[in-house]
Amino acid sequence: MKIFDCLLFNNELDLLEIRCNELKGVVDVHVLCESKITFTALNKPLNFKENQRKFNDFNISYKETPPLNFGWSWGNEWFQRNYIYENLLSLNPEPDDIVLLSDTDEIPNKDTLVNLIKNFSDNSVVLLQDFFHYGINCFCYSYPIWHGTVVTRFKNIKYPFSDIFNWSSREIGLQALRENSRGTPKAGGGKNDDAYPEISNGGWHYTYCFGVKGIQEKLRSYSHSEMNAPEINNTNYIESKIKTLKSLNPQTQDWKFKLIDLNKENTPEYIIKNLEKFNHLIIKE
Repeated sequence: MKIFDCLLFNNELDLLEIRCNELKGVVDVHVLCESKITFTALNKPLNFKENQRKFNDFNISYKETPPLNFGWSWGNEWFQRNYIYENLLSLNPEPDDIVLLSDTDEIPNKDTLVNLIKNFSDNSVVLLQDFFHYGINCFCYSYPIWHGTVVTRFKNIKYPFSDIFNWSSREIGLQALRENSRGTPKAGGGKNDDAYPEISNGGWHYTYCFGVKGIQEKLRSYSHSEMNAPEINNTNYIESKIKTLKSLNPQTQDWKFKLIDLNKENTPEYIIKNLEKFNHLIIKE
């Protein structure tokens, strides 16, 4: 049985390094895709491809996602996540192989994952992850648990359409796994009865952990286009929110943050062993 780590990548090189080291010896292949366009259809460099040599020590299967624009940011995101399946298929997985699905900044806890896989059933589950914002030491205590990495078997991934032009949907394939992990209502409303069991101590979600310029780039690029308003996406505003540990949009995300001391209980081992290297990801008091 093999374990495939499927992830959607934009520019999170530091977090990818942390992820690959955290999962070393557990994951057989990291299955990574990236596109030349953002979810908002802006042109972007192929950041992993340009830095691929830095990851030569890891088994990473890389595939470029076709730069298709479906006319809206959510459709583009769903397509780009669903397209990871093409990369996964090229590796000839067996029906009972384990598949992880995450964004790059959703890093599974290695120990929890190992224990889970020892007695894994055929049912998909979601790893609950500690939520950090702006920096790897800035803990969101008002929203402490994030529904992050999905763990499933390959045979549970369903694509009713072979034509990739029909993959801009949240109700098929890998995107459906992610939707069910959050209990997202089905199209047309109503309760989602497919929501997955939750596994505690599932890892870390490090969002916006790449400095002001990186945050501005994310706001221009990702599906929450309402966050790309000029009153939010400007240097002074973002710097003030980081300094005061406030949410970028308190009207919709009234999150509360606090700085914590990093230790082996609350932080991936690779970070603890390389604190100087990742000092730029730490918010200073």
